[in-house]
Amino acid sequence: MPEALEQALGPLSSPGPGGASPLTCKWKVAAGDDRRERQLLEWLLERLPPAARLRLDANGGWDRSTAAAWASRLASESRLDWLEQPLPPADGEGLRQLVQQVPVALDESLRSLESGSCQGAEAGGPFSNAPERPDWPGWLVRRPALEGDPRPLLAALQAGQPRLMLSTALETGIGMRLLAHLAALQQQGPTPTAPGLAPGWRPAGGLFDPDPALVWAAAGEGP
Repeated sequence: MPEALEQALGPLSSPGPGGASPLTCKWKVAAGDDRRERQLLEWLLERLPPAARLRLDANGGWDRSTAAAWASRLASESRLDWLEQPLPPADGEGLRQLVQQVPVALDESLRSLESGSCQGAEAGGPFSNAPERPDWPGWLVRRPALEGDPRPLLAALQAGQPRLMLSTALETGIGMRLLAHLAALQQQGPTPTAPGLAPGWRPAGGLFDPDPALVWAAAGEGP
């Protein structure tokens, strides 16, 4: 695994032509042995360029003690963008404690709120109104395709709400155009950051073509 990472980091270790944006590296952690992942973290930190940005996504897979250990190691790491959903969605108290040590981004916590299953989603709770006007000092990972009506998010971006990161969720070609538009608005706001567009992860076929006319044509085709 380190060899593969070495090959991936090699061509990305310096800015591209015209001063391109620095490398933003996202790593899905909490996927294996924690001790091994901590070793890989040290390996990665030794090799990441000084201007690179690092995002660690645990998908709610850490407990509080594990998350605290990672936060302690990364508290002074200037390249860290955030820990993404380090604790289970319902652990509002733990997440609020953790965000006092390192930047934290909520993802699955927002999805749980939308389904009404997150403890603390009640009025005045730790994530009250989180999808729109959160009493939350960290980042929010917003996935427009999962939120339905895009107008509240559009209004928030136009108003300059900070710490919103736009990410994909297997959109059609039309959904990707919307996401790209919203991500461009985010870049004009007070906290611009790299969006999670994942352009190469979409299935093949007309529904996922960037041309809206081809999307509509594919949508009208029978099975």
